[in-house]
Parts: sequence; structure tokens; C-alpha cells
Amino acid sequence: MRIDELKPPLATKPGKRVGRGVGSGRGKTSGRGMSGQKSRSGFNIPANFEGGQSTLISRLPKRRGFKTAGRKYISFSITRILDLYKTGEQISPDSLVEKGLIKNKKLPVKLFGTTDKTVAIKDCKVSKSLEKFVTA
Repeated sequence: MRIDELKPPLATKPGKRVGRGVGSGRGKTSGRGMSGQKSRSGFNIPANFEGGQSTLISRLPKRRGFKTAGRKYISFSITRILDLYKTGEQISPDSLVEKGLIKNKKLPVKLFGTTDKTVAIKDCKVSKSLEKFVTA
């Protein structure tokens, strides 16, 4: 073996850079040919065709992010919370922040479930099953 016979491993070969101008040899149509189904970006996979409606990716909001619809309150099970509270202590959004269960009070809090004790709750929404056990 001589030094002029050495070749680099196959993995070190850089990939094709397409779409970098006409002078590169792979500009303009980027090696896809002139026109037709296979020349379109994102449409050469059969799963992307949605029967006349626009694809899911084009229906989603772009760039700025979006919030999931339907989140109206932060919900907690009363059985999980009661372990953190002493008897007679009031459950409120402020106390939930102090205990580290929620970060801020932007959304209202809703409690659900059943318990064998009476519970003091302030400024929280309550499920119908929990209303029986709530004291003001």
C-alpha cells in the first residue's frame, strides 16, 4: 500500500448541497426535474394527500407557537392535596403556590373527588361530588 492509494472512509463524503444557485449545478429545480408531483416539496409521500383539504402541517399556526385549546382551569384531586394540609387549614390558590403545587395563579383552580373529612376551600371551583364536604 502506498500513500497515493489511500482513500478516505465513505462516511466522510459530504452530502449534496442542492438549491444553492444555478452555478452550483444543482440549482433552480434542485435535481428534481422540471415539474410534476415528484418535484413538489412535501407532496411526494402518499400520506400527505388529504383529499382536497389542506394538509395538517399547513393548517397549524406558524412560528409564534399556540396554546392548547380547552384548558380552562388547573384541576387537583382532593385526596392527593389533603396529605399536604393540616386539619383546619384552608385550601386556596395562594396556599397551593406556597406548597409548590402550582407556579402562578393565572388559571383558576378546580378541586374534585371525595373525602371523609370536611374541607375549608377558598377561591377555588369545586366539583359536584366534593360540594358536600366543603365548609366556608
